[in-house]
Amino acid sequence: MLPTDSTSPSWLLLTLMIVMLIASGWMFSRLTRRWTLGRKLAALRDWARSQRMQFHHTDAALPGSVARLGTNPRALLSITDSRTWIIQFQTQSPDASQPPARWHVLVRHLGTPLPTVGLRPLKATSSLLDLLPMRTFAGMMPSERFMVVGLQRDKALTLEASRISALLPADIGLILLDDALLLDFSSRPYDGIEFSRLLMILDQITLLVPWQGGSSVA
Repeated sequence: MLPTDSTSPSWLLLTLMIVMLIASGWMFSRLTRRWTLGRKLAALRDWARSQRMQFHHTDAALPGSVARLGTNPRALLSITDSRTWIIQFQTQSPDASQPPARWHVLVRHLGTPLPTVGLRPLKATSSLLDLLPMRTFAGMMPSERFMVVGLQRDKALTLEASRISALLPADIGLILLDDALLLDFSSRPYDGIEFSRLLMILDQITLLVPWQGGSSVA
């Protein structure tokens, strides 16, 4: 009688168990990811509904002022009404080997032409303001928290003289562009708690924006 290899069934069983374990782990990870994302989207949708705003996921779009920012900007999520957009979007990184940069921005359309100026957080490693061809002006720094940037020195001086920087948290950037006021909150979560906080700040800042009421920006 030929000897039998009694170890073969054990190795086969062990291999089968390992494959099943890997497959189970992969499936659990996939389902967990889908469940977590689903909860987040549901929470965003509920918050938007409570504010009488529209939630957009697969049909998210960018307003013109944001579509000008960066390379190949693409909307991921947005919550909107007739004047306000809360957007999560991404832009292509300068280094093609790096993943796209992700941004969070709150946009309020003011309905009047505005100069291109902004307040860039000094401690931010990156900012939406870096995506625009603006200059810094020597001697302009309303506080230790922000750097004043813009296209024209006189417009930057006007922004510096306003009280906007006193209301703006140190990690939030501000841009005036076209007819819109943008708050860059990319360092913060994209969730309803932040939205509620930032909308209160936005309402106060909007009242202090110069160049409203038909004043010239030329």
